[in-house]
Amino acid sequence: MLLKPNRSQIECRLTGQYGVTSSDRQGLVEYCVHRTGDLKSRLDELHQHLSDEEKERAAKFRLEIYQNTYIASHGLLREILAEKLGTAPGEIEIQEGKYKKPNISGNQWYFNISHTRDHFALAFSPEQPVGIDIEQPDRKVDPGPVMKTVFSD
Repeated sequence: MLLKPNRSQIECRLTGQYGVTSSDRQGLVEYCVHRTGDLKSRLDELHQHLSDEEKERAAKFRLEIYQNTYIASHGLLREILAEKLGTAPGEIEIQEGKYKKPNISGNQWYFNISHTRDHFALAFSPEQPVGIDIEQPDRKVDPGPVMKTVFSD
């Protein structure tokens, strides 16, 4: 089962890596991976999609690359969700659910977002919760706090 490409999927294909996976066991999952610099010309437009809370959070980043990655990732997330839900990007109310997983109350689409330095990844599924993670290969991460959050005792 493949989805008919829409504008946001084409945007993912043009500026980043895009894919759709499907299997009887896992269900349908769409994902895209971007380099922030590839969306630099759209940052003002993507910034307009953000909620006031997201704009405030973006403004707190001290380094421009992190601020731009936050704006690009959250703005494009809203743009893609708006297409899927038939609404405007700024009208979407994204909440934090259990384990800080983003969601939209009463929404039939599951999604997730991850960003690091100058890249970000987005995942979407109409059928099941999804998760995605992207990390810089040279970043040193202490697995202890993550293990406490993800694994049970």
